[in-house]
Amino acid sequence: VEFMTDESSHQVNLLDFVAFVIRWRKFLLITILAVSLIVAAISFVLPSKFRSTGVVQASESSSQSIGSLISSKLASLGGISGFMPGMGEVSGQLFIVMLKGRELSERVIDQFDLRTVYHTGEEPIEEVIEVLKGQTNFELDLQANTINIDVEDTSPVRARDMTAYYIEQLDLLNQDINARRAEKEREFIGRRLAVARASLTMCEDSMSAFQLRTGVLDIEEQIKATVQAAAKIEAQRLMTKAELELNIQIFDPGSP
Repeated sequence: VEFMTDESSHQVNLLDFVAFVIRWRKFLLITILAVSLIVAAISFVLPSKFRSTGVVQASESSSQSIGSLISSKLASLGGISGFMPGMGEVSGQLFIVMLKGRELSERVIDQFDLRTVYHTGEEPIEEVIEVLKGQTNFELDLQANTINIDVEDTSPVRARDMTAYYIEQLDLLNQDINARRAEKEREFIGRRLAVARASLTMCEDSMSAFQLRTGVLDIEEQIKATVQAAAKIEAQRLMTKAELELNIQIFDPGSP
C-alpha cells in the first residue's frame, strides 16, 4: 500500500496563483491604484476631526449628610437599611444621565450654534441632538471615580470649548443638587424640631400634673435630698454601733 502526499497539489496551486497574478497584473495594478486615489480623495474631501477630552474627579463630601447619618443609624437594624444604601449621595450614573439629557443638549446646541455647524437647518431639534450625541461620549470610571467627557469637532477650539462648557454645566448641576439636598435636610430637621418641641410640651404638662397629684415639686432635687438624708442616717448608725461596741469592751455588761 502506498500513501501519497499533497505536496504536488500545493505546488500546483502556488504556480496557478503566480500565473494568475502575472496574467492579470495590469488589471490588479490599475485596481490598486484606483482604490488608493479614491481613499486619498475622500481623505482630502472629508474634514478633519479633533477630539477634546475632559476628566472630572468626583468630589467627596467632608461632612456627613442627614441621609448618610440616617443610613448609618439604620445599619444596626440589619436588612432594613438595605433599601437606601446611597441616601444623601449622588451617583455618577445620575450625572451621566444629566450630561446626555435633552435639556443640557439643547443648551449646548444654542450656545455653540450647532445647527449651523452640523448643517441641520430647520430640522427638528431631536435630529440635531442625535448628531450631537454622535460627536460626544460620556463614560463613568468606577475605579478612578471619574467622569470622562469626549467631544469631537472639526474645530479644535470649539471641541475644547464644548468640553469646558460640559464641565461647567456639570459643576452647576452638582451645586444645584447640593442646594436642593441641603434645603430638604433643613425642612426635615425643622419638622423633627417641631415634633420634638411638641413632645417636650406634652412631657412638661405631664410633669406638672404629676407634681400637682403627688406634691413632688422637683424630682431630681428631692431624690438628691433623700440620698443625702439616707447617707447621713447610715453614717450616724455606724458611729452609734462603733460607740456601742467600744462601751461593751470598756464597761461591765450589767452597766446601765
